[in-house]
Amino acid sequence: MKAQKVEQVRKAEVVVVVKKTSCFLLSIFGFISFAVCQELPEDEVQVNFNGYFDNAYVKIVYPAASITKKVSESTSISGVYQIDVVSAASMKSSFDNVQRSPFSPDGISSASPKNSKADAVSSASELIPSITNADDVRHEVILGVTQLFGQSTASFSGIYSTEHDYDSKTFAMSFSHPFNQKNTVMTVGFVSSFDNVFPDIQQMKAVSWEKSKTVYSFSGGISQILNPKLVAQLNLSYSSNSGFLSDPYQVLSVIDGNTVRYYNAFHPDSRHRKAIGLRVNYSLGERTSLQLGYRYYWDDWEVNSHTIQTYVQHYFAEKAILLGAGIRHYNQTSAYFFKPTYTMDWINSGNYFTVDSRLNSGFSYEYELSFKFAGFLFKDTPVLGYLFHGDRSQLITSINFYHRHIDSPDWFIGYKNLYAYILKFGVRVPL
Repeated sequence: MKAQKVEQVRKAEVVVVVKKTSCFLLSIFGFISFAVCQELPEDEVQVNFNGYFDNAYVKIVYPAASITKKVSESTSISGVYQIDVVSAASMKSSFDNVQRSPFSPDGISSASPKNSKADAVSSASELIPSITNADDVRHEVILGVTQLFGQSTASFSGIYSTEHDYDSKTFAMSFSHPFNQKNTVMTVGFVSSFDNVFPDIQQMKAVSWEKSKTVYSFSGGISQILNPKLVAQLNLSYSSNSGFLSDPYQVLSVIDGNTVRYYNAFHPDSRHRKAIGLRVNYSLGERTSLQLGYRYYWDDWEVNSHTIQTYVQHYFAEKAILLGAGIRHYNQTSAYFFKPTYTMDWINSGNYFTVDSRLNSGFSYEYELSFKFAGFLFKDTPVLGYLFHGDRSQLITSINFYHRHIDSPDWFIGYKNLYAYILKFGVRVPL
């Protein structure tokens, strides 16, 4: 559970970083930004404080600070530091007498749990996690450079993150070039990631191990100004994943006569992921814009998904306040080897198996409400007046409510529905 949440956060932050350094983003994992330009990003400092809280006993607080600075008329550099403080009850799960599974080299077999429940209730003093007593702390550092070559823009980013049971090295690059009097922009992108996982949980201490995961992702797209009010963007992406592609903290329970046996997930060691998306941005007037998006995803694990997104932005108070509101709907099919329950015959036949809710069929909704306040609104306010100087300074806040439904109960919390709040508070200050 914890690894799943951290991976989602990590992907989201990588998307943000590439956007900040390239000024045009082809997101491999989601929708595409409309920031299309052939200019360097402005010099600024940004500090964000983010939080994630759900009913699966996962709490994540992740503050981040970034700086962007022009070093010449054609070159800009940036740096980001983020720290994630994670608490997740699933990390406290405990099993004794663990032996390796003959079919999943990293799995649990013939384990005698400390309790008979399949959800592996924590052996720690409390199940509900606490941020002040975190289960994991992740550090991430990102360095990027954006370079102009005439009308073309190239960006490069190096990302390194580490935690007690996981480390990741990522290299990202993108290149964009305008055509047709800058009414058309074509972009290509490449991302490579090299991850190592070395779980640190009680049942694994007797059989410690380390696995790797490699991801190569390619993307391409075209953005077109159709008329003064309408911009459209079409994108394609392909991702090749290989290595350890499961979550070592997830536990499958299988009834064998009068015995309950426990296994870690056994996933294929490769996955090929593809997506195509279309997004439009339409001006409803001088102060209002409407964004609509659709994305179709498919892979060789037979997971297919549809994502529809609507987002509206409107300026108030002489454009000093920008209100944004949106909704995102997502639905998907299950992986071909996902089953609500498994039998020992299935396990003994050497088939793949999983309890990963991301591979279950289901749907989700995400609702967003955000505000951006111009810095000059605080010019007469003590402390804030000094902080928010310049025309481009901003105070940024947002709250997202996320609801995910899966078609069979989650292995750990025993619910079909996950509810989460995602909070953000940030400041942008020009240099």
